[in-house]
Amino acid sequence: MCLLHFNCPPFCVLASLSVINVNLCAPLCPLVVPSQGTEKTSNLFRSVQFFLESLALGGIEAAALCFDSSVTSVHTPLEIEEYNRAKCDLVLRLFRFLGNLVNYHSKEAISCVPKSFWSSKLFQLVVSCAIHPHTVGFNLGDVGTMDRVPKEVLGVLKAMSTHLQAEAELWNVLMDQIVSEIAFGGTWDLISKLPLVIGGSKRSTNIPPHLDALVKGHILLQKAQLLAPALAKTGTDERTVVQKLLDSVLSSVNCLAKTSHLEQGTVSPADELAAAQLLELALEIGVPSARLVDCLLHQTDKEGNVGLLLYQTFSQTLNLYLVTDMKFFSLMMQMSCKTAESVSGILGGILDYVAKDKSLKRQYGSQLCSTILSQWTSMSSWWTGGNNEYQLAAVSLLKRLLILEPKALLQASPAEQEAVVNMYVALLEDKAPLSFKSKVMELLQYFAALPEAHLLKLKFSASTCKFIGLAYSIFVNERDYHAEARRAAAEKVCLTMVRHCSEVALKEFFADHICQMMSVVEEKLNKSTLESQLVSKLCCFQFWRSSSVVCLSLWAGHEAKSEDLHGDKTLYELRRQYHCAAFNMLLAVISCTQNKLQFYTGFLFKEEPSKGQFLWENLVDSDREYHFEAELDIPIDRKSQMTAIRDEVRALSTKDSSPGAASPPYSSLGADISQYDFSTGAQAYPVVATSPSSDAKETPFFMSEEKVEQDALNTHECMLTLMKLLDHLEHNKINPEVPKCGALMVFNPTYLSWLWLKN
Repeated sequence: MCLLHFNCPPFCVLASLSVINVNLCAPLCPLVVPSQGTEKTSNLFRSVQFFLESLALGGIEAAALCFDSSVTSVHTPLEIEEYNRAKCDLVLRLFRFLGNLVNYHSKEAISCVPKSFWSSKLFQLVVSCAIHPHTVGFNLGDVGTMDRVPKEVLGVLKAMSTHLQAEAELWNVLMDQIVSEIAFGGTWDLISKLPLVIGGSKRSTNIPPHLDALVKGHILLQKAQLLAPALAKTGTDERTVVQKLLDSVLSSVNCLAKTSHLEQGTVSPADELAAAQLLELALEIGVPSARLVDCLLHQTDKEGNVGLLLYQTFSQTLNLYLVTDMKFFSLMMQMSCKTAESVSGILGGILDYVAKDKSLKRQYGSQLCSTILSQWTSMSSWWTGGNNEYQLAAVSLLKRLLILEPKALLQASPAEQEAVVNMYVALLEDKAPLSFKSKVMELLQYFAALPEAHLLKLKFSASTCKFIGLAYSIFVNERDYHAEARRAAAEKVCLTMVRHCSEVALKEFFADHICQMMSVVEEKLNKSTLESQLVSKLCCFQFWRSSSVVCLSLWAGHEAKSEDLHGDKTLYELRRQYHCAAFNMLLAVISCTQNKLQFYTGFLFKEEPSKGQFLWENLVDSDREYHFEAELDIPIDRKSQMTAIRDEVRALSTKDSSPGAASPPYSSLGADISQYDFSTGAQAYPVVATSPSSDAKETPFFMSEEKVEQDALNTHECMLTLMKLLDHLEHNKINPEVPKCGALMVFNPTYLSWLWLKN
C-alpha cells in the first residue's frame, strides 16, 4: 500500500504519525461487535491488518517504504524516538482491543472477523513484545513504558490462551510462533543455554542478549499457561528446566558466598537481578516443596550457609511464592532440629513479610500460623538443649507468629497449646540471663486467654515468684542501676507477671513490697535525684493499677497528678509521664470502687488552679504542636489497643467472703486497668471483671478491643483509658440521664464542664 494520496512530501515523520493517529482511533472507540460484515467493520480490520503487516514489526524505515520508495531519507534520533513511541503506543492499544474482543466476544471474533486478520504477523507481534520488546521499538530504559508493556501483553496472551484452544488452526499458529521464537539455537533461545553461571570468574559466555527481558517474556508465557505446551511441543521436560534454572541461581549465590569469605567472586547488581528473574521463572513453572527446602537449607564447608544466603538475597521473590505453599512450612519445621539457624531465619523473615502486607495477612496469616504451630514439638531441641541462641530463636519465632495472628494460640488444638505452654514454662525456669527472661515475659500477655489447665502451669511455675522478686530488686536498686534500666525491669518484667500471675502470687508480692512502695510514693521530690524519683513513683503507680490499695492510692495519685510545677521544665517529659501514670491509676481505682458521679468529677476531671491543683496542663504538653496527616498523603495506621482489667476472675465463693477479705490491701479490687500499647502487634481479648465480694460500690468494668488510628492524640498515654472510662460510665448508668425536652439539644455531663472551660 502506498500513501502518496496524503499529499505530503515523499516521506516525513509527520505523515507517518498521521497514519498512526488514524489507526489509534479504532482501539479508542467502543468495542465493535462484528456480528455483521458491514463495510465499516471491514475497513476497521483492513486498517489494523495493514498496520500489522507493514508497520508493527518494522522501524521508521518500514513506514518510509509506504511512501515513495525511490527517495532515500535520513532520520534523526529524535524522529526515530517519536515514531517508535507513537507506534508502540498503538501496539499496546491494539493489544487491549484484542483482549477485550477475545474475552467478551470470542465467538464473533472467530466467525465474523476476517480470517486474514488472524495472521502469523499478529501472533508474531504478540510473542515478540513478550520476549524481546526492544526489537519492536519499545524503549527498555523507559520505566513507565516497561511497567505498562507486561500488563498489556499478559492480558492478550491470557485471552488467547483461554479462548483460542478450541480453534485448532489458530492455536497451532500461536504455538508454532512461540516455538519458533524460543527454539533451540535461535537468537532468543534460553532453555538450551541453561544452566548459566552468573557472576564470578567462571561467568558463562553464552548468556543471551537482554537476558532480563528474555526471562520476563518466559515468565509472561508461563503465567498465560503457554510456556508448558510450547516446551512439550519441543520435547523439553519441565522438571529439567526447573532444575537448570535453580542451578543458575545457586551459581550466583555461590559467588556471593565466596565474596563474603573474601575469596574471588563478584556479582553485579545486574547479575543479581537476572538471577532473581531466573528464580521467579522456576517458581512460576513450579518447584516441588521438598526441592525448595533442600535449596534453602543447603550448607557446605567451603561456602557456608548457602541456603540462608539464597533466602536473604532473593527474599522478596521467595516470600511471594512460599507464603502460598503450606507443605513447605511443614517440611521446614520437620528439619528445624538439624538446621535451627536457617529455619529460624527463613520462617521469621516470611512471618515479618506477611505481617506487613494486609492482603497476605488476611488471606494466609491464620493458616500459616496454624501450620507452624502444628509442628511446634519438632523444635523441642531449641529450648531443651541449653543453647541460649536457639532459645532466643524460639522466643523470637513465637513472637512473630503471635504478632501475625494474636489469636493463634487460642485457636490452636489442645495438644498444640500444650506444646507451646511447655516450652514457655521451660524457658521461664531455665537458668538464663535476666535480659533473656525479660524477652520471654513480653509474651506472657498472649497466654491470658488460654484454658485454665494451661494457665495453672504458668501461675504455679516454681520460678515465677522468684523471678518477680529478682526483677523488683533491680527496680528498687537505685545505686547500681540507671533509671532507664530500673524502669525497664519494672514495666517489662514485674508488671507483666503481676498482671497475669495467680491471686496467691499477687497477694504475696504486695504483702512483701507495699510498705516500700508507699515510702517511695510519699517521699518528697528532690532536684538532685529527680529523675530516679520520678521513675520510681511512676512505676509504683503502674503497680497499683494491679492492686487494691484504695485509700493510699487515691491520696497519693490525686496529689501526684495535681502537682503545681510553677513553670518548672526540668525533666518535663518524664514528669508528664509520671502525671499520666498517676491519673491512669486513679481512673482504675475509682472505676472499680465507685458508682457515684461526684467521685469521677472530683478525682478525674476537676482542677482548682487557685489551690495549686492542676490536671490537664500536667497531662498534655501545651507547647507541643500536633500534626495530623491527610489520609491521601499517608496511610492511616490502625492498631488494636485495649484498656482491660485483670483477667483473673475472682473465684471466691460467698461463704469465703468476709469484711476483712474485702478491705485493703487484699480486697477484690485487684482490677488491672492497663493500656495495652501493642506496639509489637499483640492483641488482648475482651474480658469482664466480676466481683466476688458483696461490696456494692464495686461495679463491673467492661472493656473491649478498640481499633484506633495512630495519630498524635490517640497515642497519648491517657487517651484509651479515658475512652474506656466514658464507656464504663455509660454502661453502668453512672452518667446523668439526658433531659427529655422533646427537641434536639446539646447535652454535656457536668464533669465535662471543666474541659469546656479550658477552651
